[in-house]
Amino acid sequence: MNIYIKNNDPYGAAQLLCRTEPGSDPGSDAPGFEVSFVNDTYFEDPPNLPNPTTDEMIRWDQWLTNFCSLTEAVSIYDAEHADLAPAGNYVAEHRPEKFLGLLRKEWARTLRSQAIRDPRSSRPLSTYLPLPDLVAFCDRFMIDGEFFPWLKLETSLSKVAADVEWSALSSAFGLGYDRPMLDLALVVLKHIFEADMKSEEALAKPERMHQRYTYLQSMVSESSGPEECRKIIRPGFKGREYVYVPTISIEEGGFVDSILCIWSAPTTLTCVDVLQTCYHEAFSLTPDQVMSLETFFVYTLNIPAMCGWDVLIGEITWQQDTGEMTHDRATELYKCLMDMDLTGDDAEKLRQSFLSKALIFRERKRRSCLAQLCRLFVVERHCDQW
Repeated sequence: MNIYIKNNDPYGAAQLLCRTEPGSDPGSDAPGFEVSFVNDTYFEDPPNLPNPTTDEMIRWDQWLTNFCSLTEAVSIYDAEHADLAPAGNYVAEHRPEKFLGLLRKEWARTLRSQAIRDPRSSRPLSTYLPLPDLVAFCDRFMIDGEFFPWLKLETSLSKVAADVEWSALSSAFGLGYDRPMLDLALVVLKHIFEADMKSEEALAKPERMHQRYTYLQSMVSESSGPEECRKIIRPGFKGREYVYVPTISIEEGGFVDSILCIWSAPTTLTCVDVLQTCYHEAFSLTPDQVMSLETFFVYTLNIPAMCGWDVLIGEITWQQDTGEMTHDRATELYKCLMDMDLTGDDAEKLRQSFLSKALIFRERKRRSCLAQLCRLFVVERHCDQW
């Protein structure tokens, strides 16, 4: 059983484990945690005693702590059971506003030596210290109400204070104040997406998304190792719907996977999103902004720069399946294929697509099947009605 020495330390047992007044703030209405204290009479006219190991004089409370197994500090960790100590559990549940400060204090005092040294057995926390420059960075792209994993601290921090007070704990637990800004930028994007998924309303201030992407591209362009930056960004988008696709009406925009996008196309498409068209129609972008977006989508995310013949075949198939194909639309798509002037393997693959699927459109009333395209792609094959 721990026996505590009373003091005025805000993280000492007397201050931290006592009952608190009712209220709405964190830590209010705490029930208190029962512990034992040294009788106050022991500290009436306390002596100064020599330290047996150094012959130097030490304070009475230090002597009691060192040689009588008394303690001034609340222990957050139970080394024997590799878990939170009972007092640590109490602080976490009833005094949450003090927990992180207590952890930092005990880390510097004892936990550093007990930390797990094998990095494979631990993973960094997905949290960030709320330094002013990091908060300002997030505020550029996030709006009120969107969640970001800031650590909740009792007092505000400066970069200097973080370096002095939090560097050891940050290294051990992976707190995000000293991570690269590129990582932070991707985390911001992740939480914007998650906020949009949880909301039934359209994304607020959608223009911040093209600002987000151009910012990421600027980080790549200004880096001494652009390809290394791209290798960090691409996995963050792979398999995730992090590409924002605006529409003319803005309110209908949403997030999609990058594999469902191309940068440009000779005509409007419904089977994929044509980003150049979407962004041009939705926002008033400068030529430099358009170039930056194109570079980001095409070279950083590896989104196709141009519409390939396979995409046009996909569009024809899509229009066929949905029953939306018209004579004029079919003519437009066929002409786009002809304008590609394909040769070699691509031309043969295109021909085989028409041979294996019903891709030639014919209207019953007009009895027109675009004979030139039949001869070009099908060769002596009857043009079936879809």
